[in-house]
Amino acid sequence: MTYTIVLFGILFVTTALVHKPLNAHETKNWRLQKTHFWLEHLVVVQAAIIVNKLLGLLR
Repeated sequence: MTYTIVLFGILFVTTALVHKPLNAHETKNWRLQKTHFWLEHLVVVQAAIIVNKLLGLLR
């Protein structure tokens, strides 16, 4: 469980850094836009994994 939370944190911080300082939504660099797109999806998937594990602990 610790590794999933650490990975979520790393993905979240990386996405935030790409999002705001590099202005991923406004740039014309398609690689940066694609990277940001996939990082956002990975954050959501990792969050779903954490929620799934937490719900498994409730049984």
